[in-house]
Amino acid sequence: MERSFRRPAQERPEGELLLLQPPDDELLVRRAQAGDPSAERMIFERYASHVARVLARLLGDRGELGDLLHDAFLVAFKSLRKLRDPRSLKPWLTGVAVNIARGEVRRRRRRRWLSFLAPEDLPDVPLSPIDEGSSAAAHAVYQVLEALPVEEQLAFSLRFIAELQLGECADALGVSLATAKRRIRRAEASFFERARERPELASYLAEREAP
Repeated sequence: MERSFRRPAQERPEGELLLLQPPDDELLVRRAQAGDPSAERMIFERYASHVARVLARLLGDRGELGDLLHDAFLVAFKSLRKLRDPRSLKPWLTGVAVNIARGEVRRRRRRRWLSFLAPEDLPDVPLSPIDEGSSAAAHAVYQVLEALPVEEQLAFSLRFIAELQLGECADALGVSLATAKRRIRRAEASFFERARERPELASYLAEREAP
């Protein structure tokens, strides 16, 4: 009976090991910081879906998310040298996505004001739902959120839509844990006060407020 033998890992050439296991975040960041474009490509492939998901949770699933995702990674790669702990790549990218979303929220609000002044030049962009199964509710949720101050909108979305932990919310917002908690509390109170005026959100509120 034939037997097959494999060389122990410690006897295999180093290059062979690299082919068998993907590089971790720390190695990828170091390579990208040194100017390796293949490392940037691997970072994008590894985390594009995560960044896109964060943007969608913060902004709703609108048509411009592809452009915003592109912008997020452009910013990330330009500022990657500032990342002190390469092991924290994923939460750092979450923070980049939050900053991109923050700028987009402010731009949308400026567009709405300009559209009010000159609607023939700058028409409103229609909102498309995140979840086709609950499109009316999703539409209403983002309409209510857009009435909140920008920082409260982001805090609420990170905590209750993206479902980040409190510490992750604080990191993504770039604030202390205590500040993040205060923003989330204010945002939650403001959101539910406004949401009670929206019949599309009645079942959602009933679930949230159930004991």
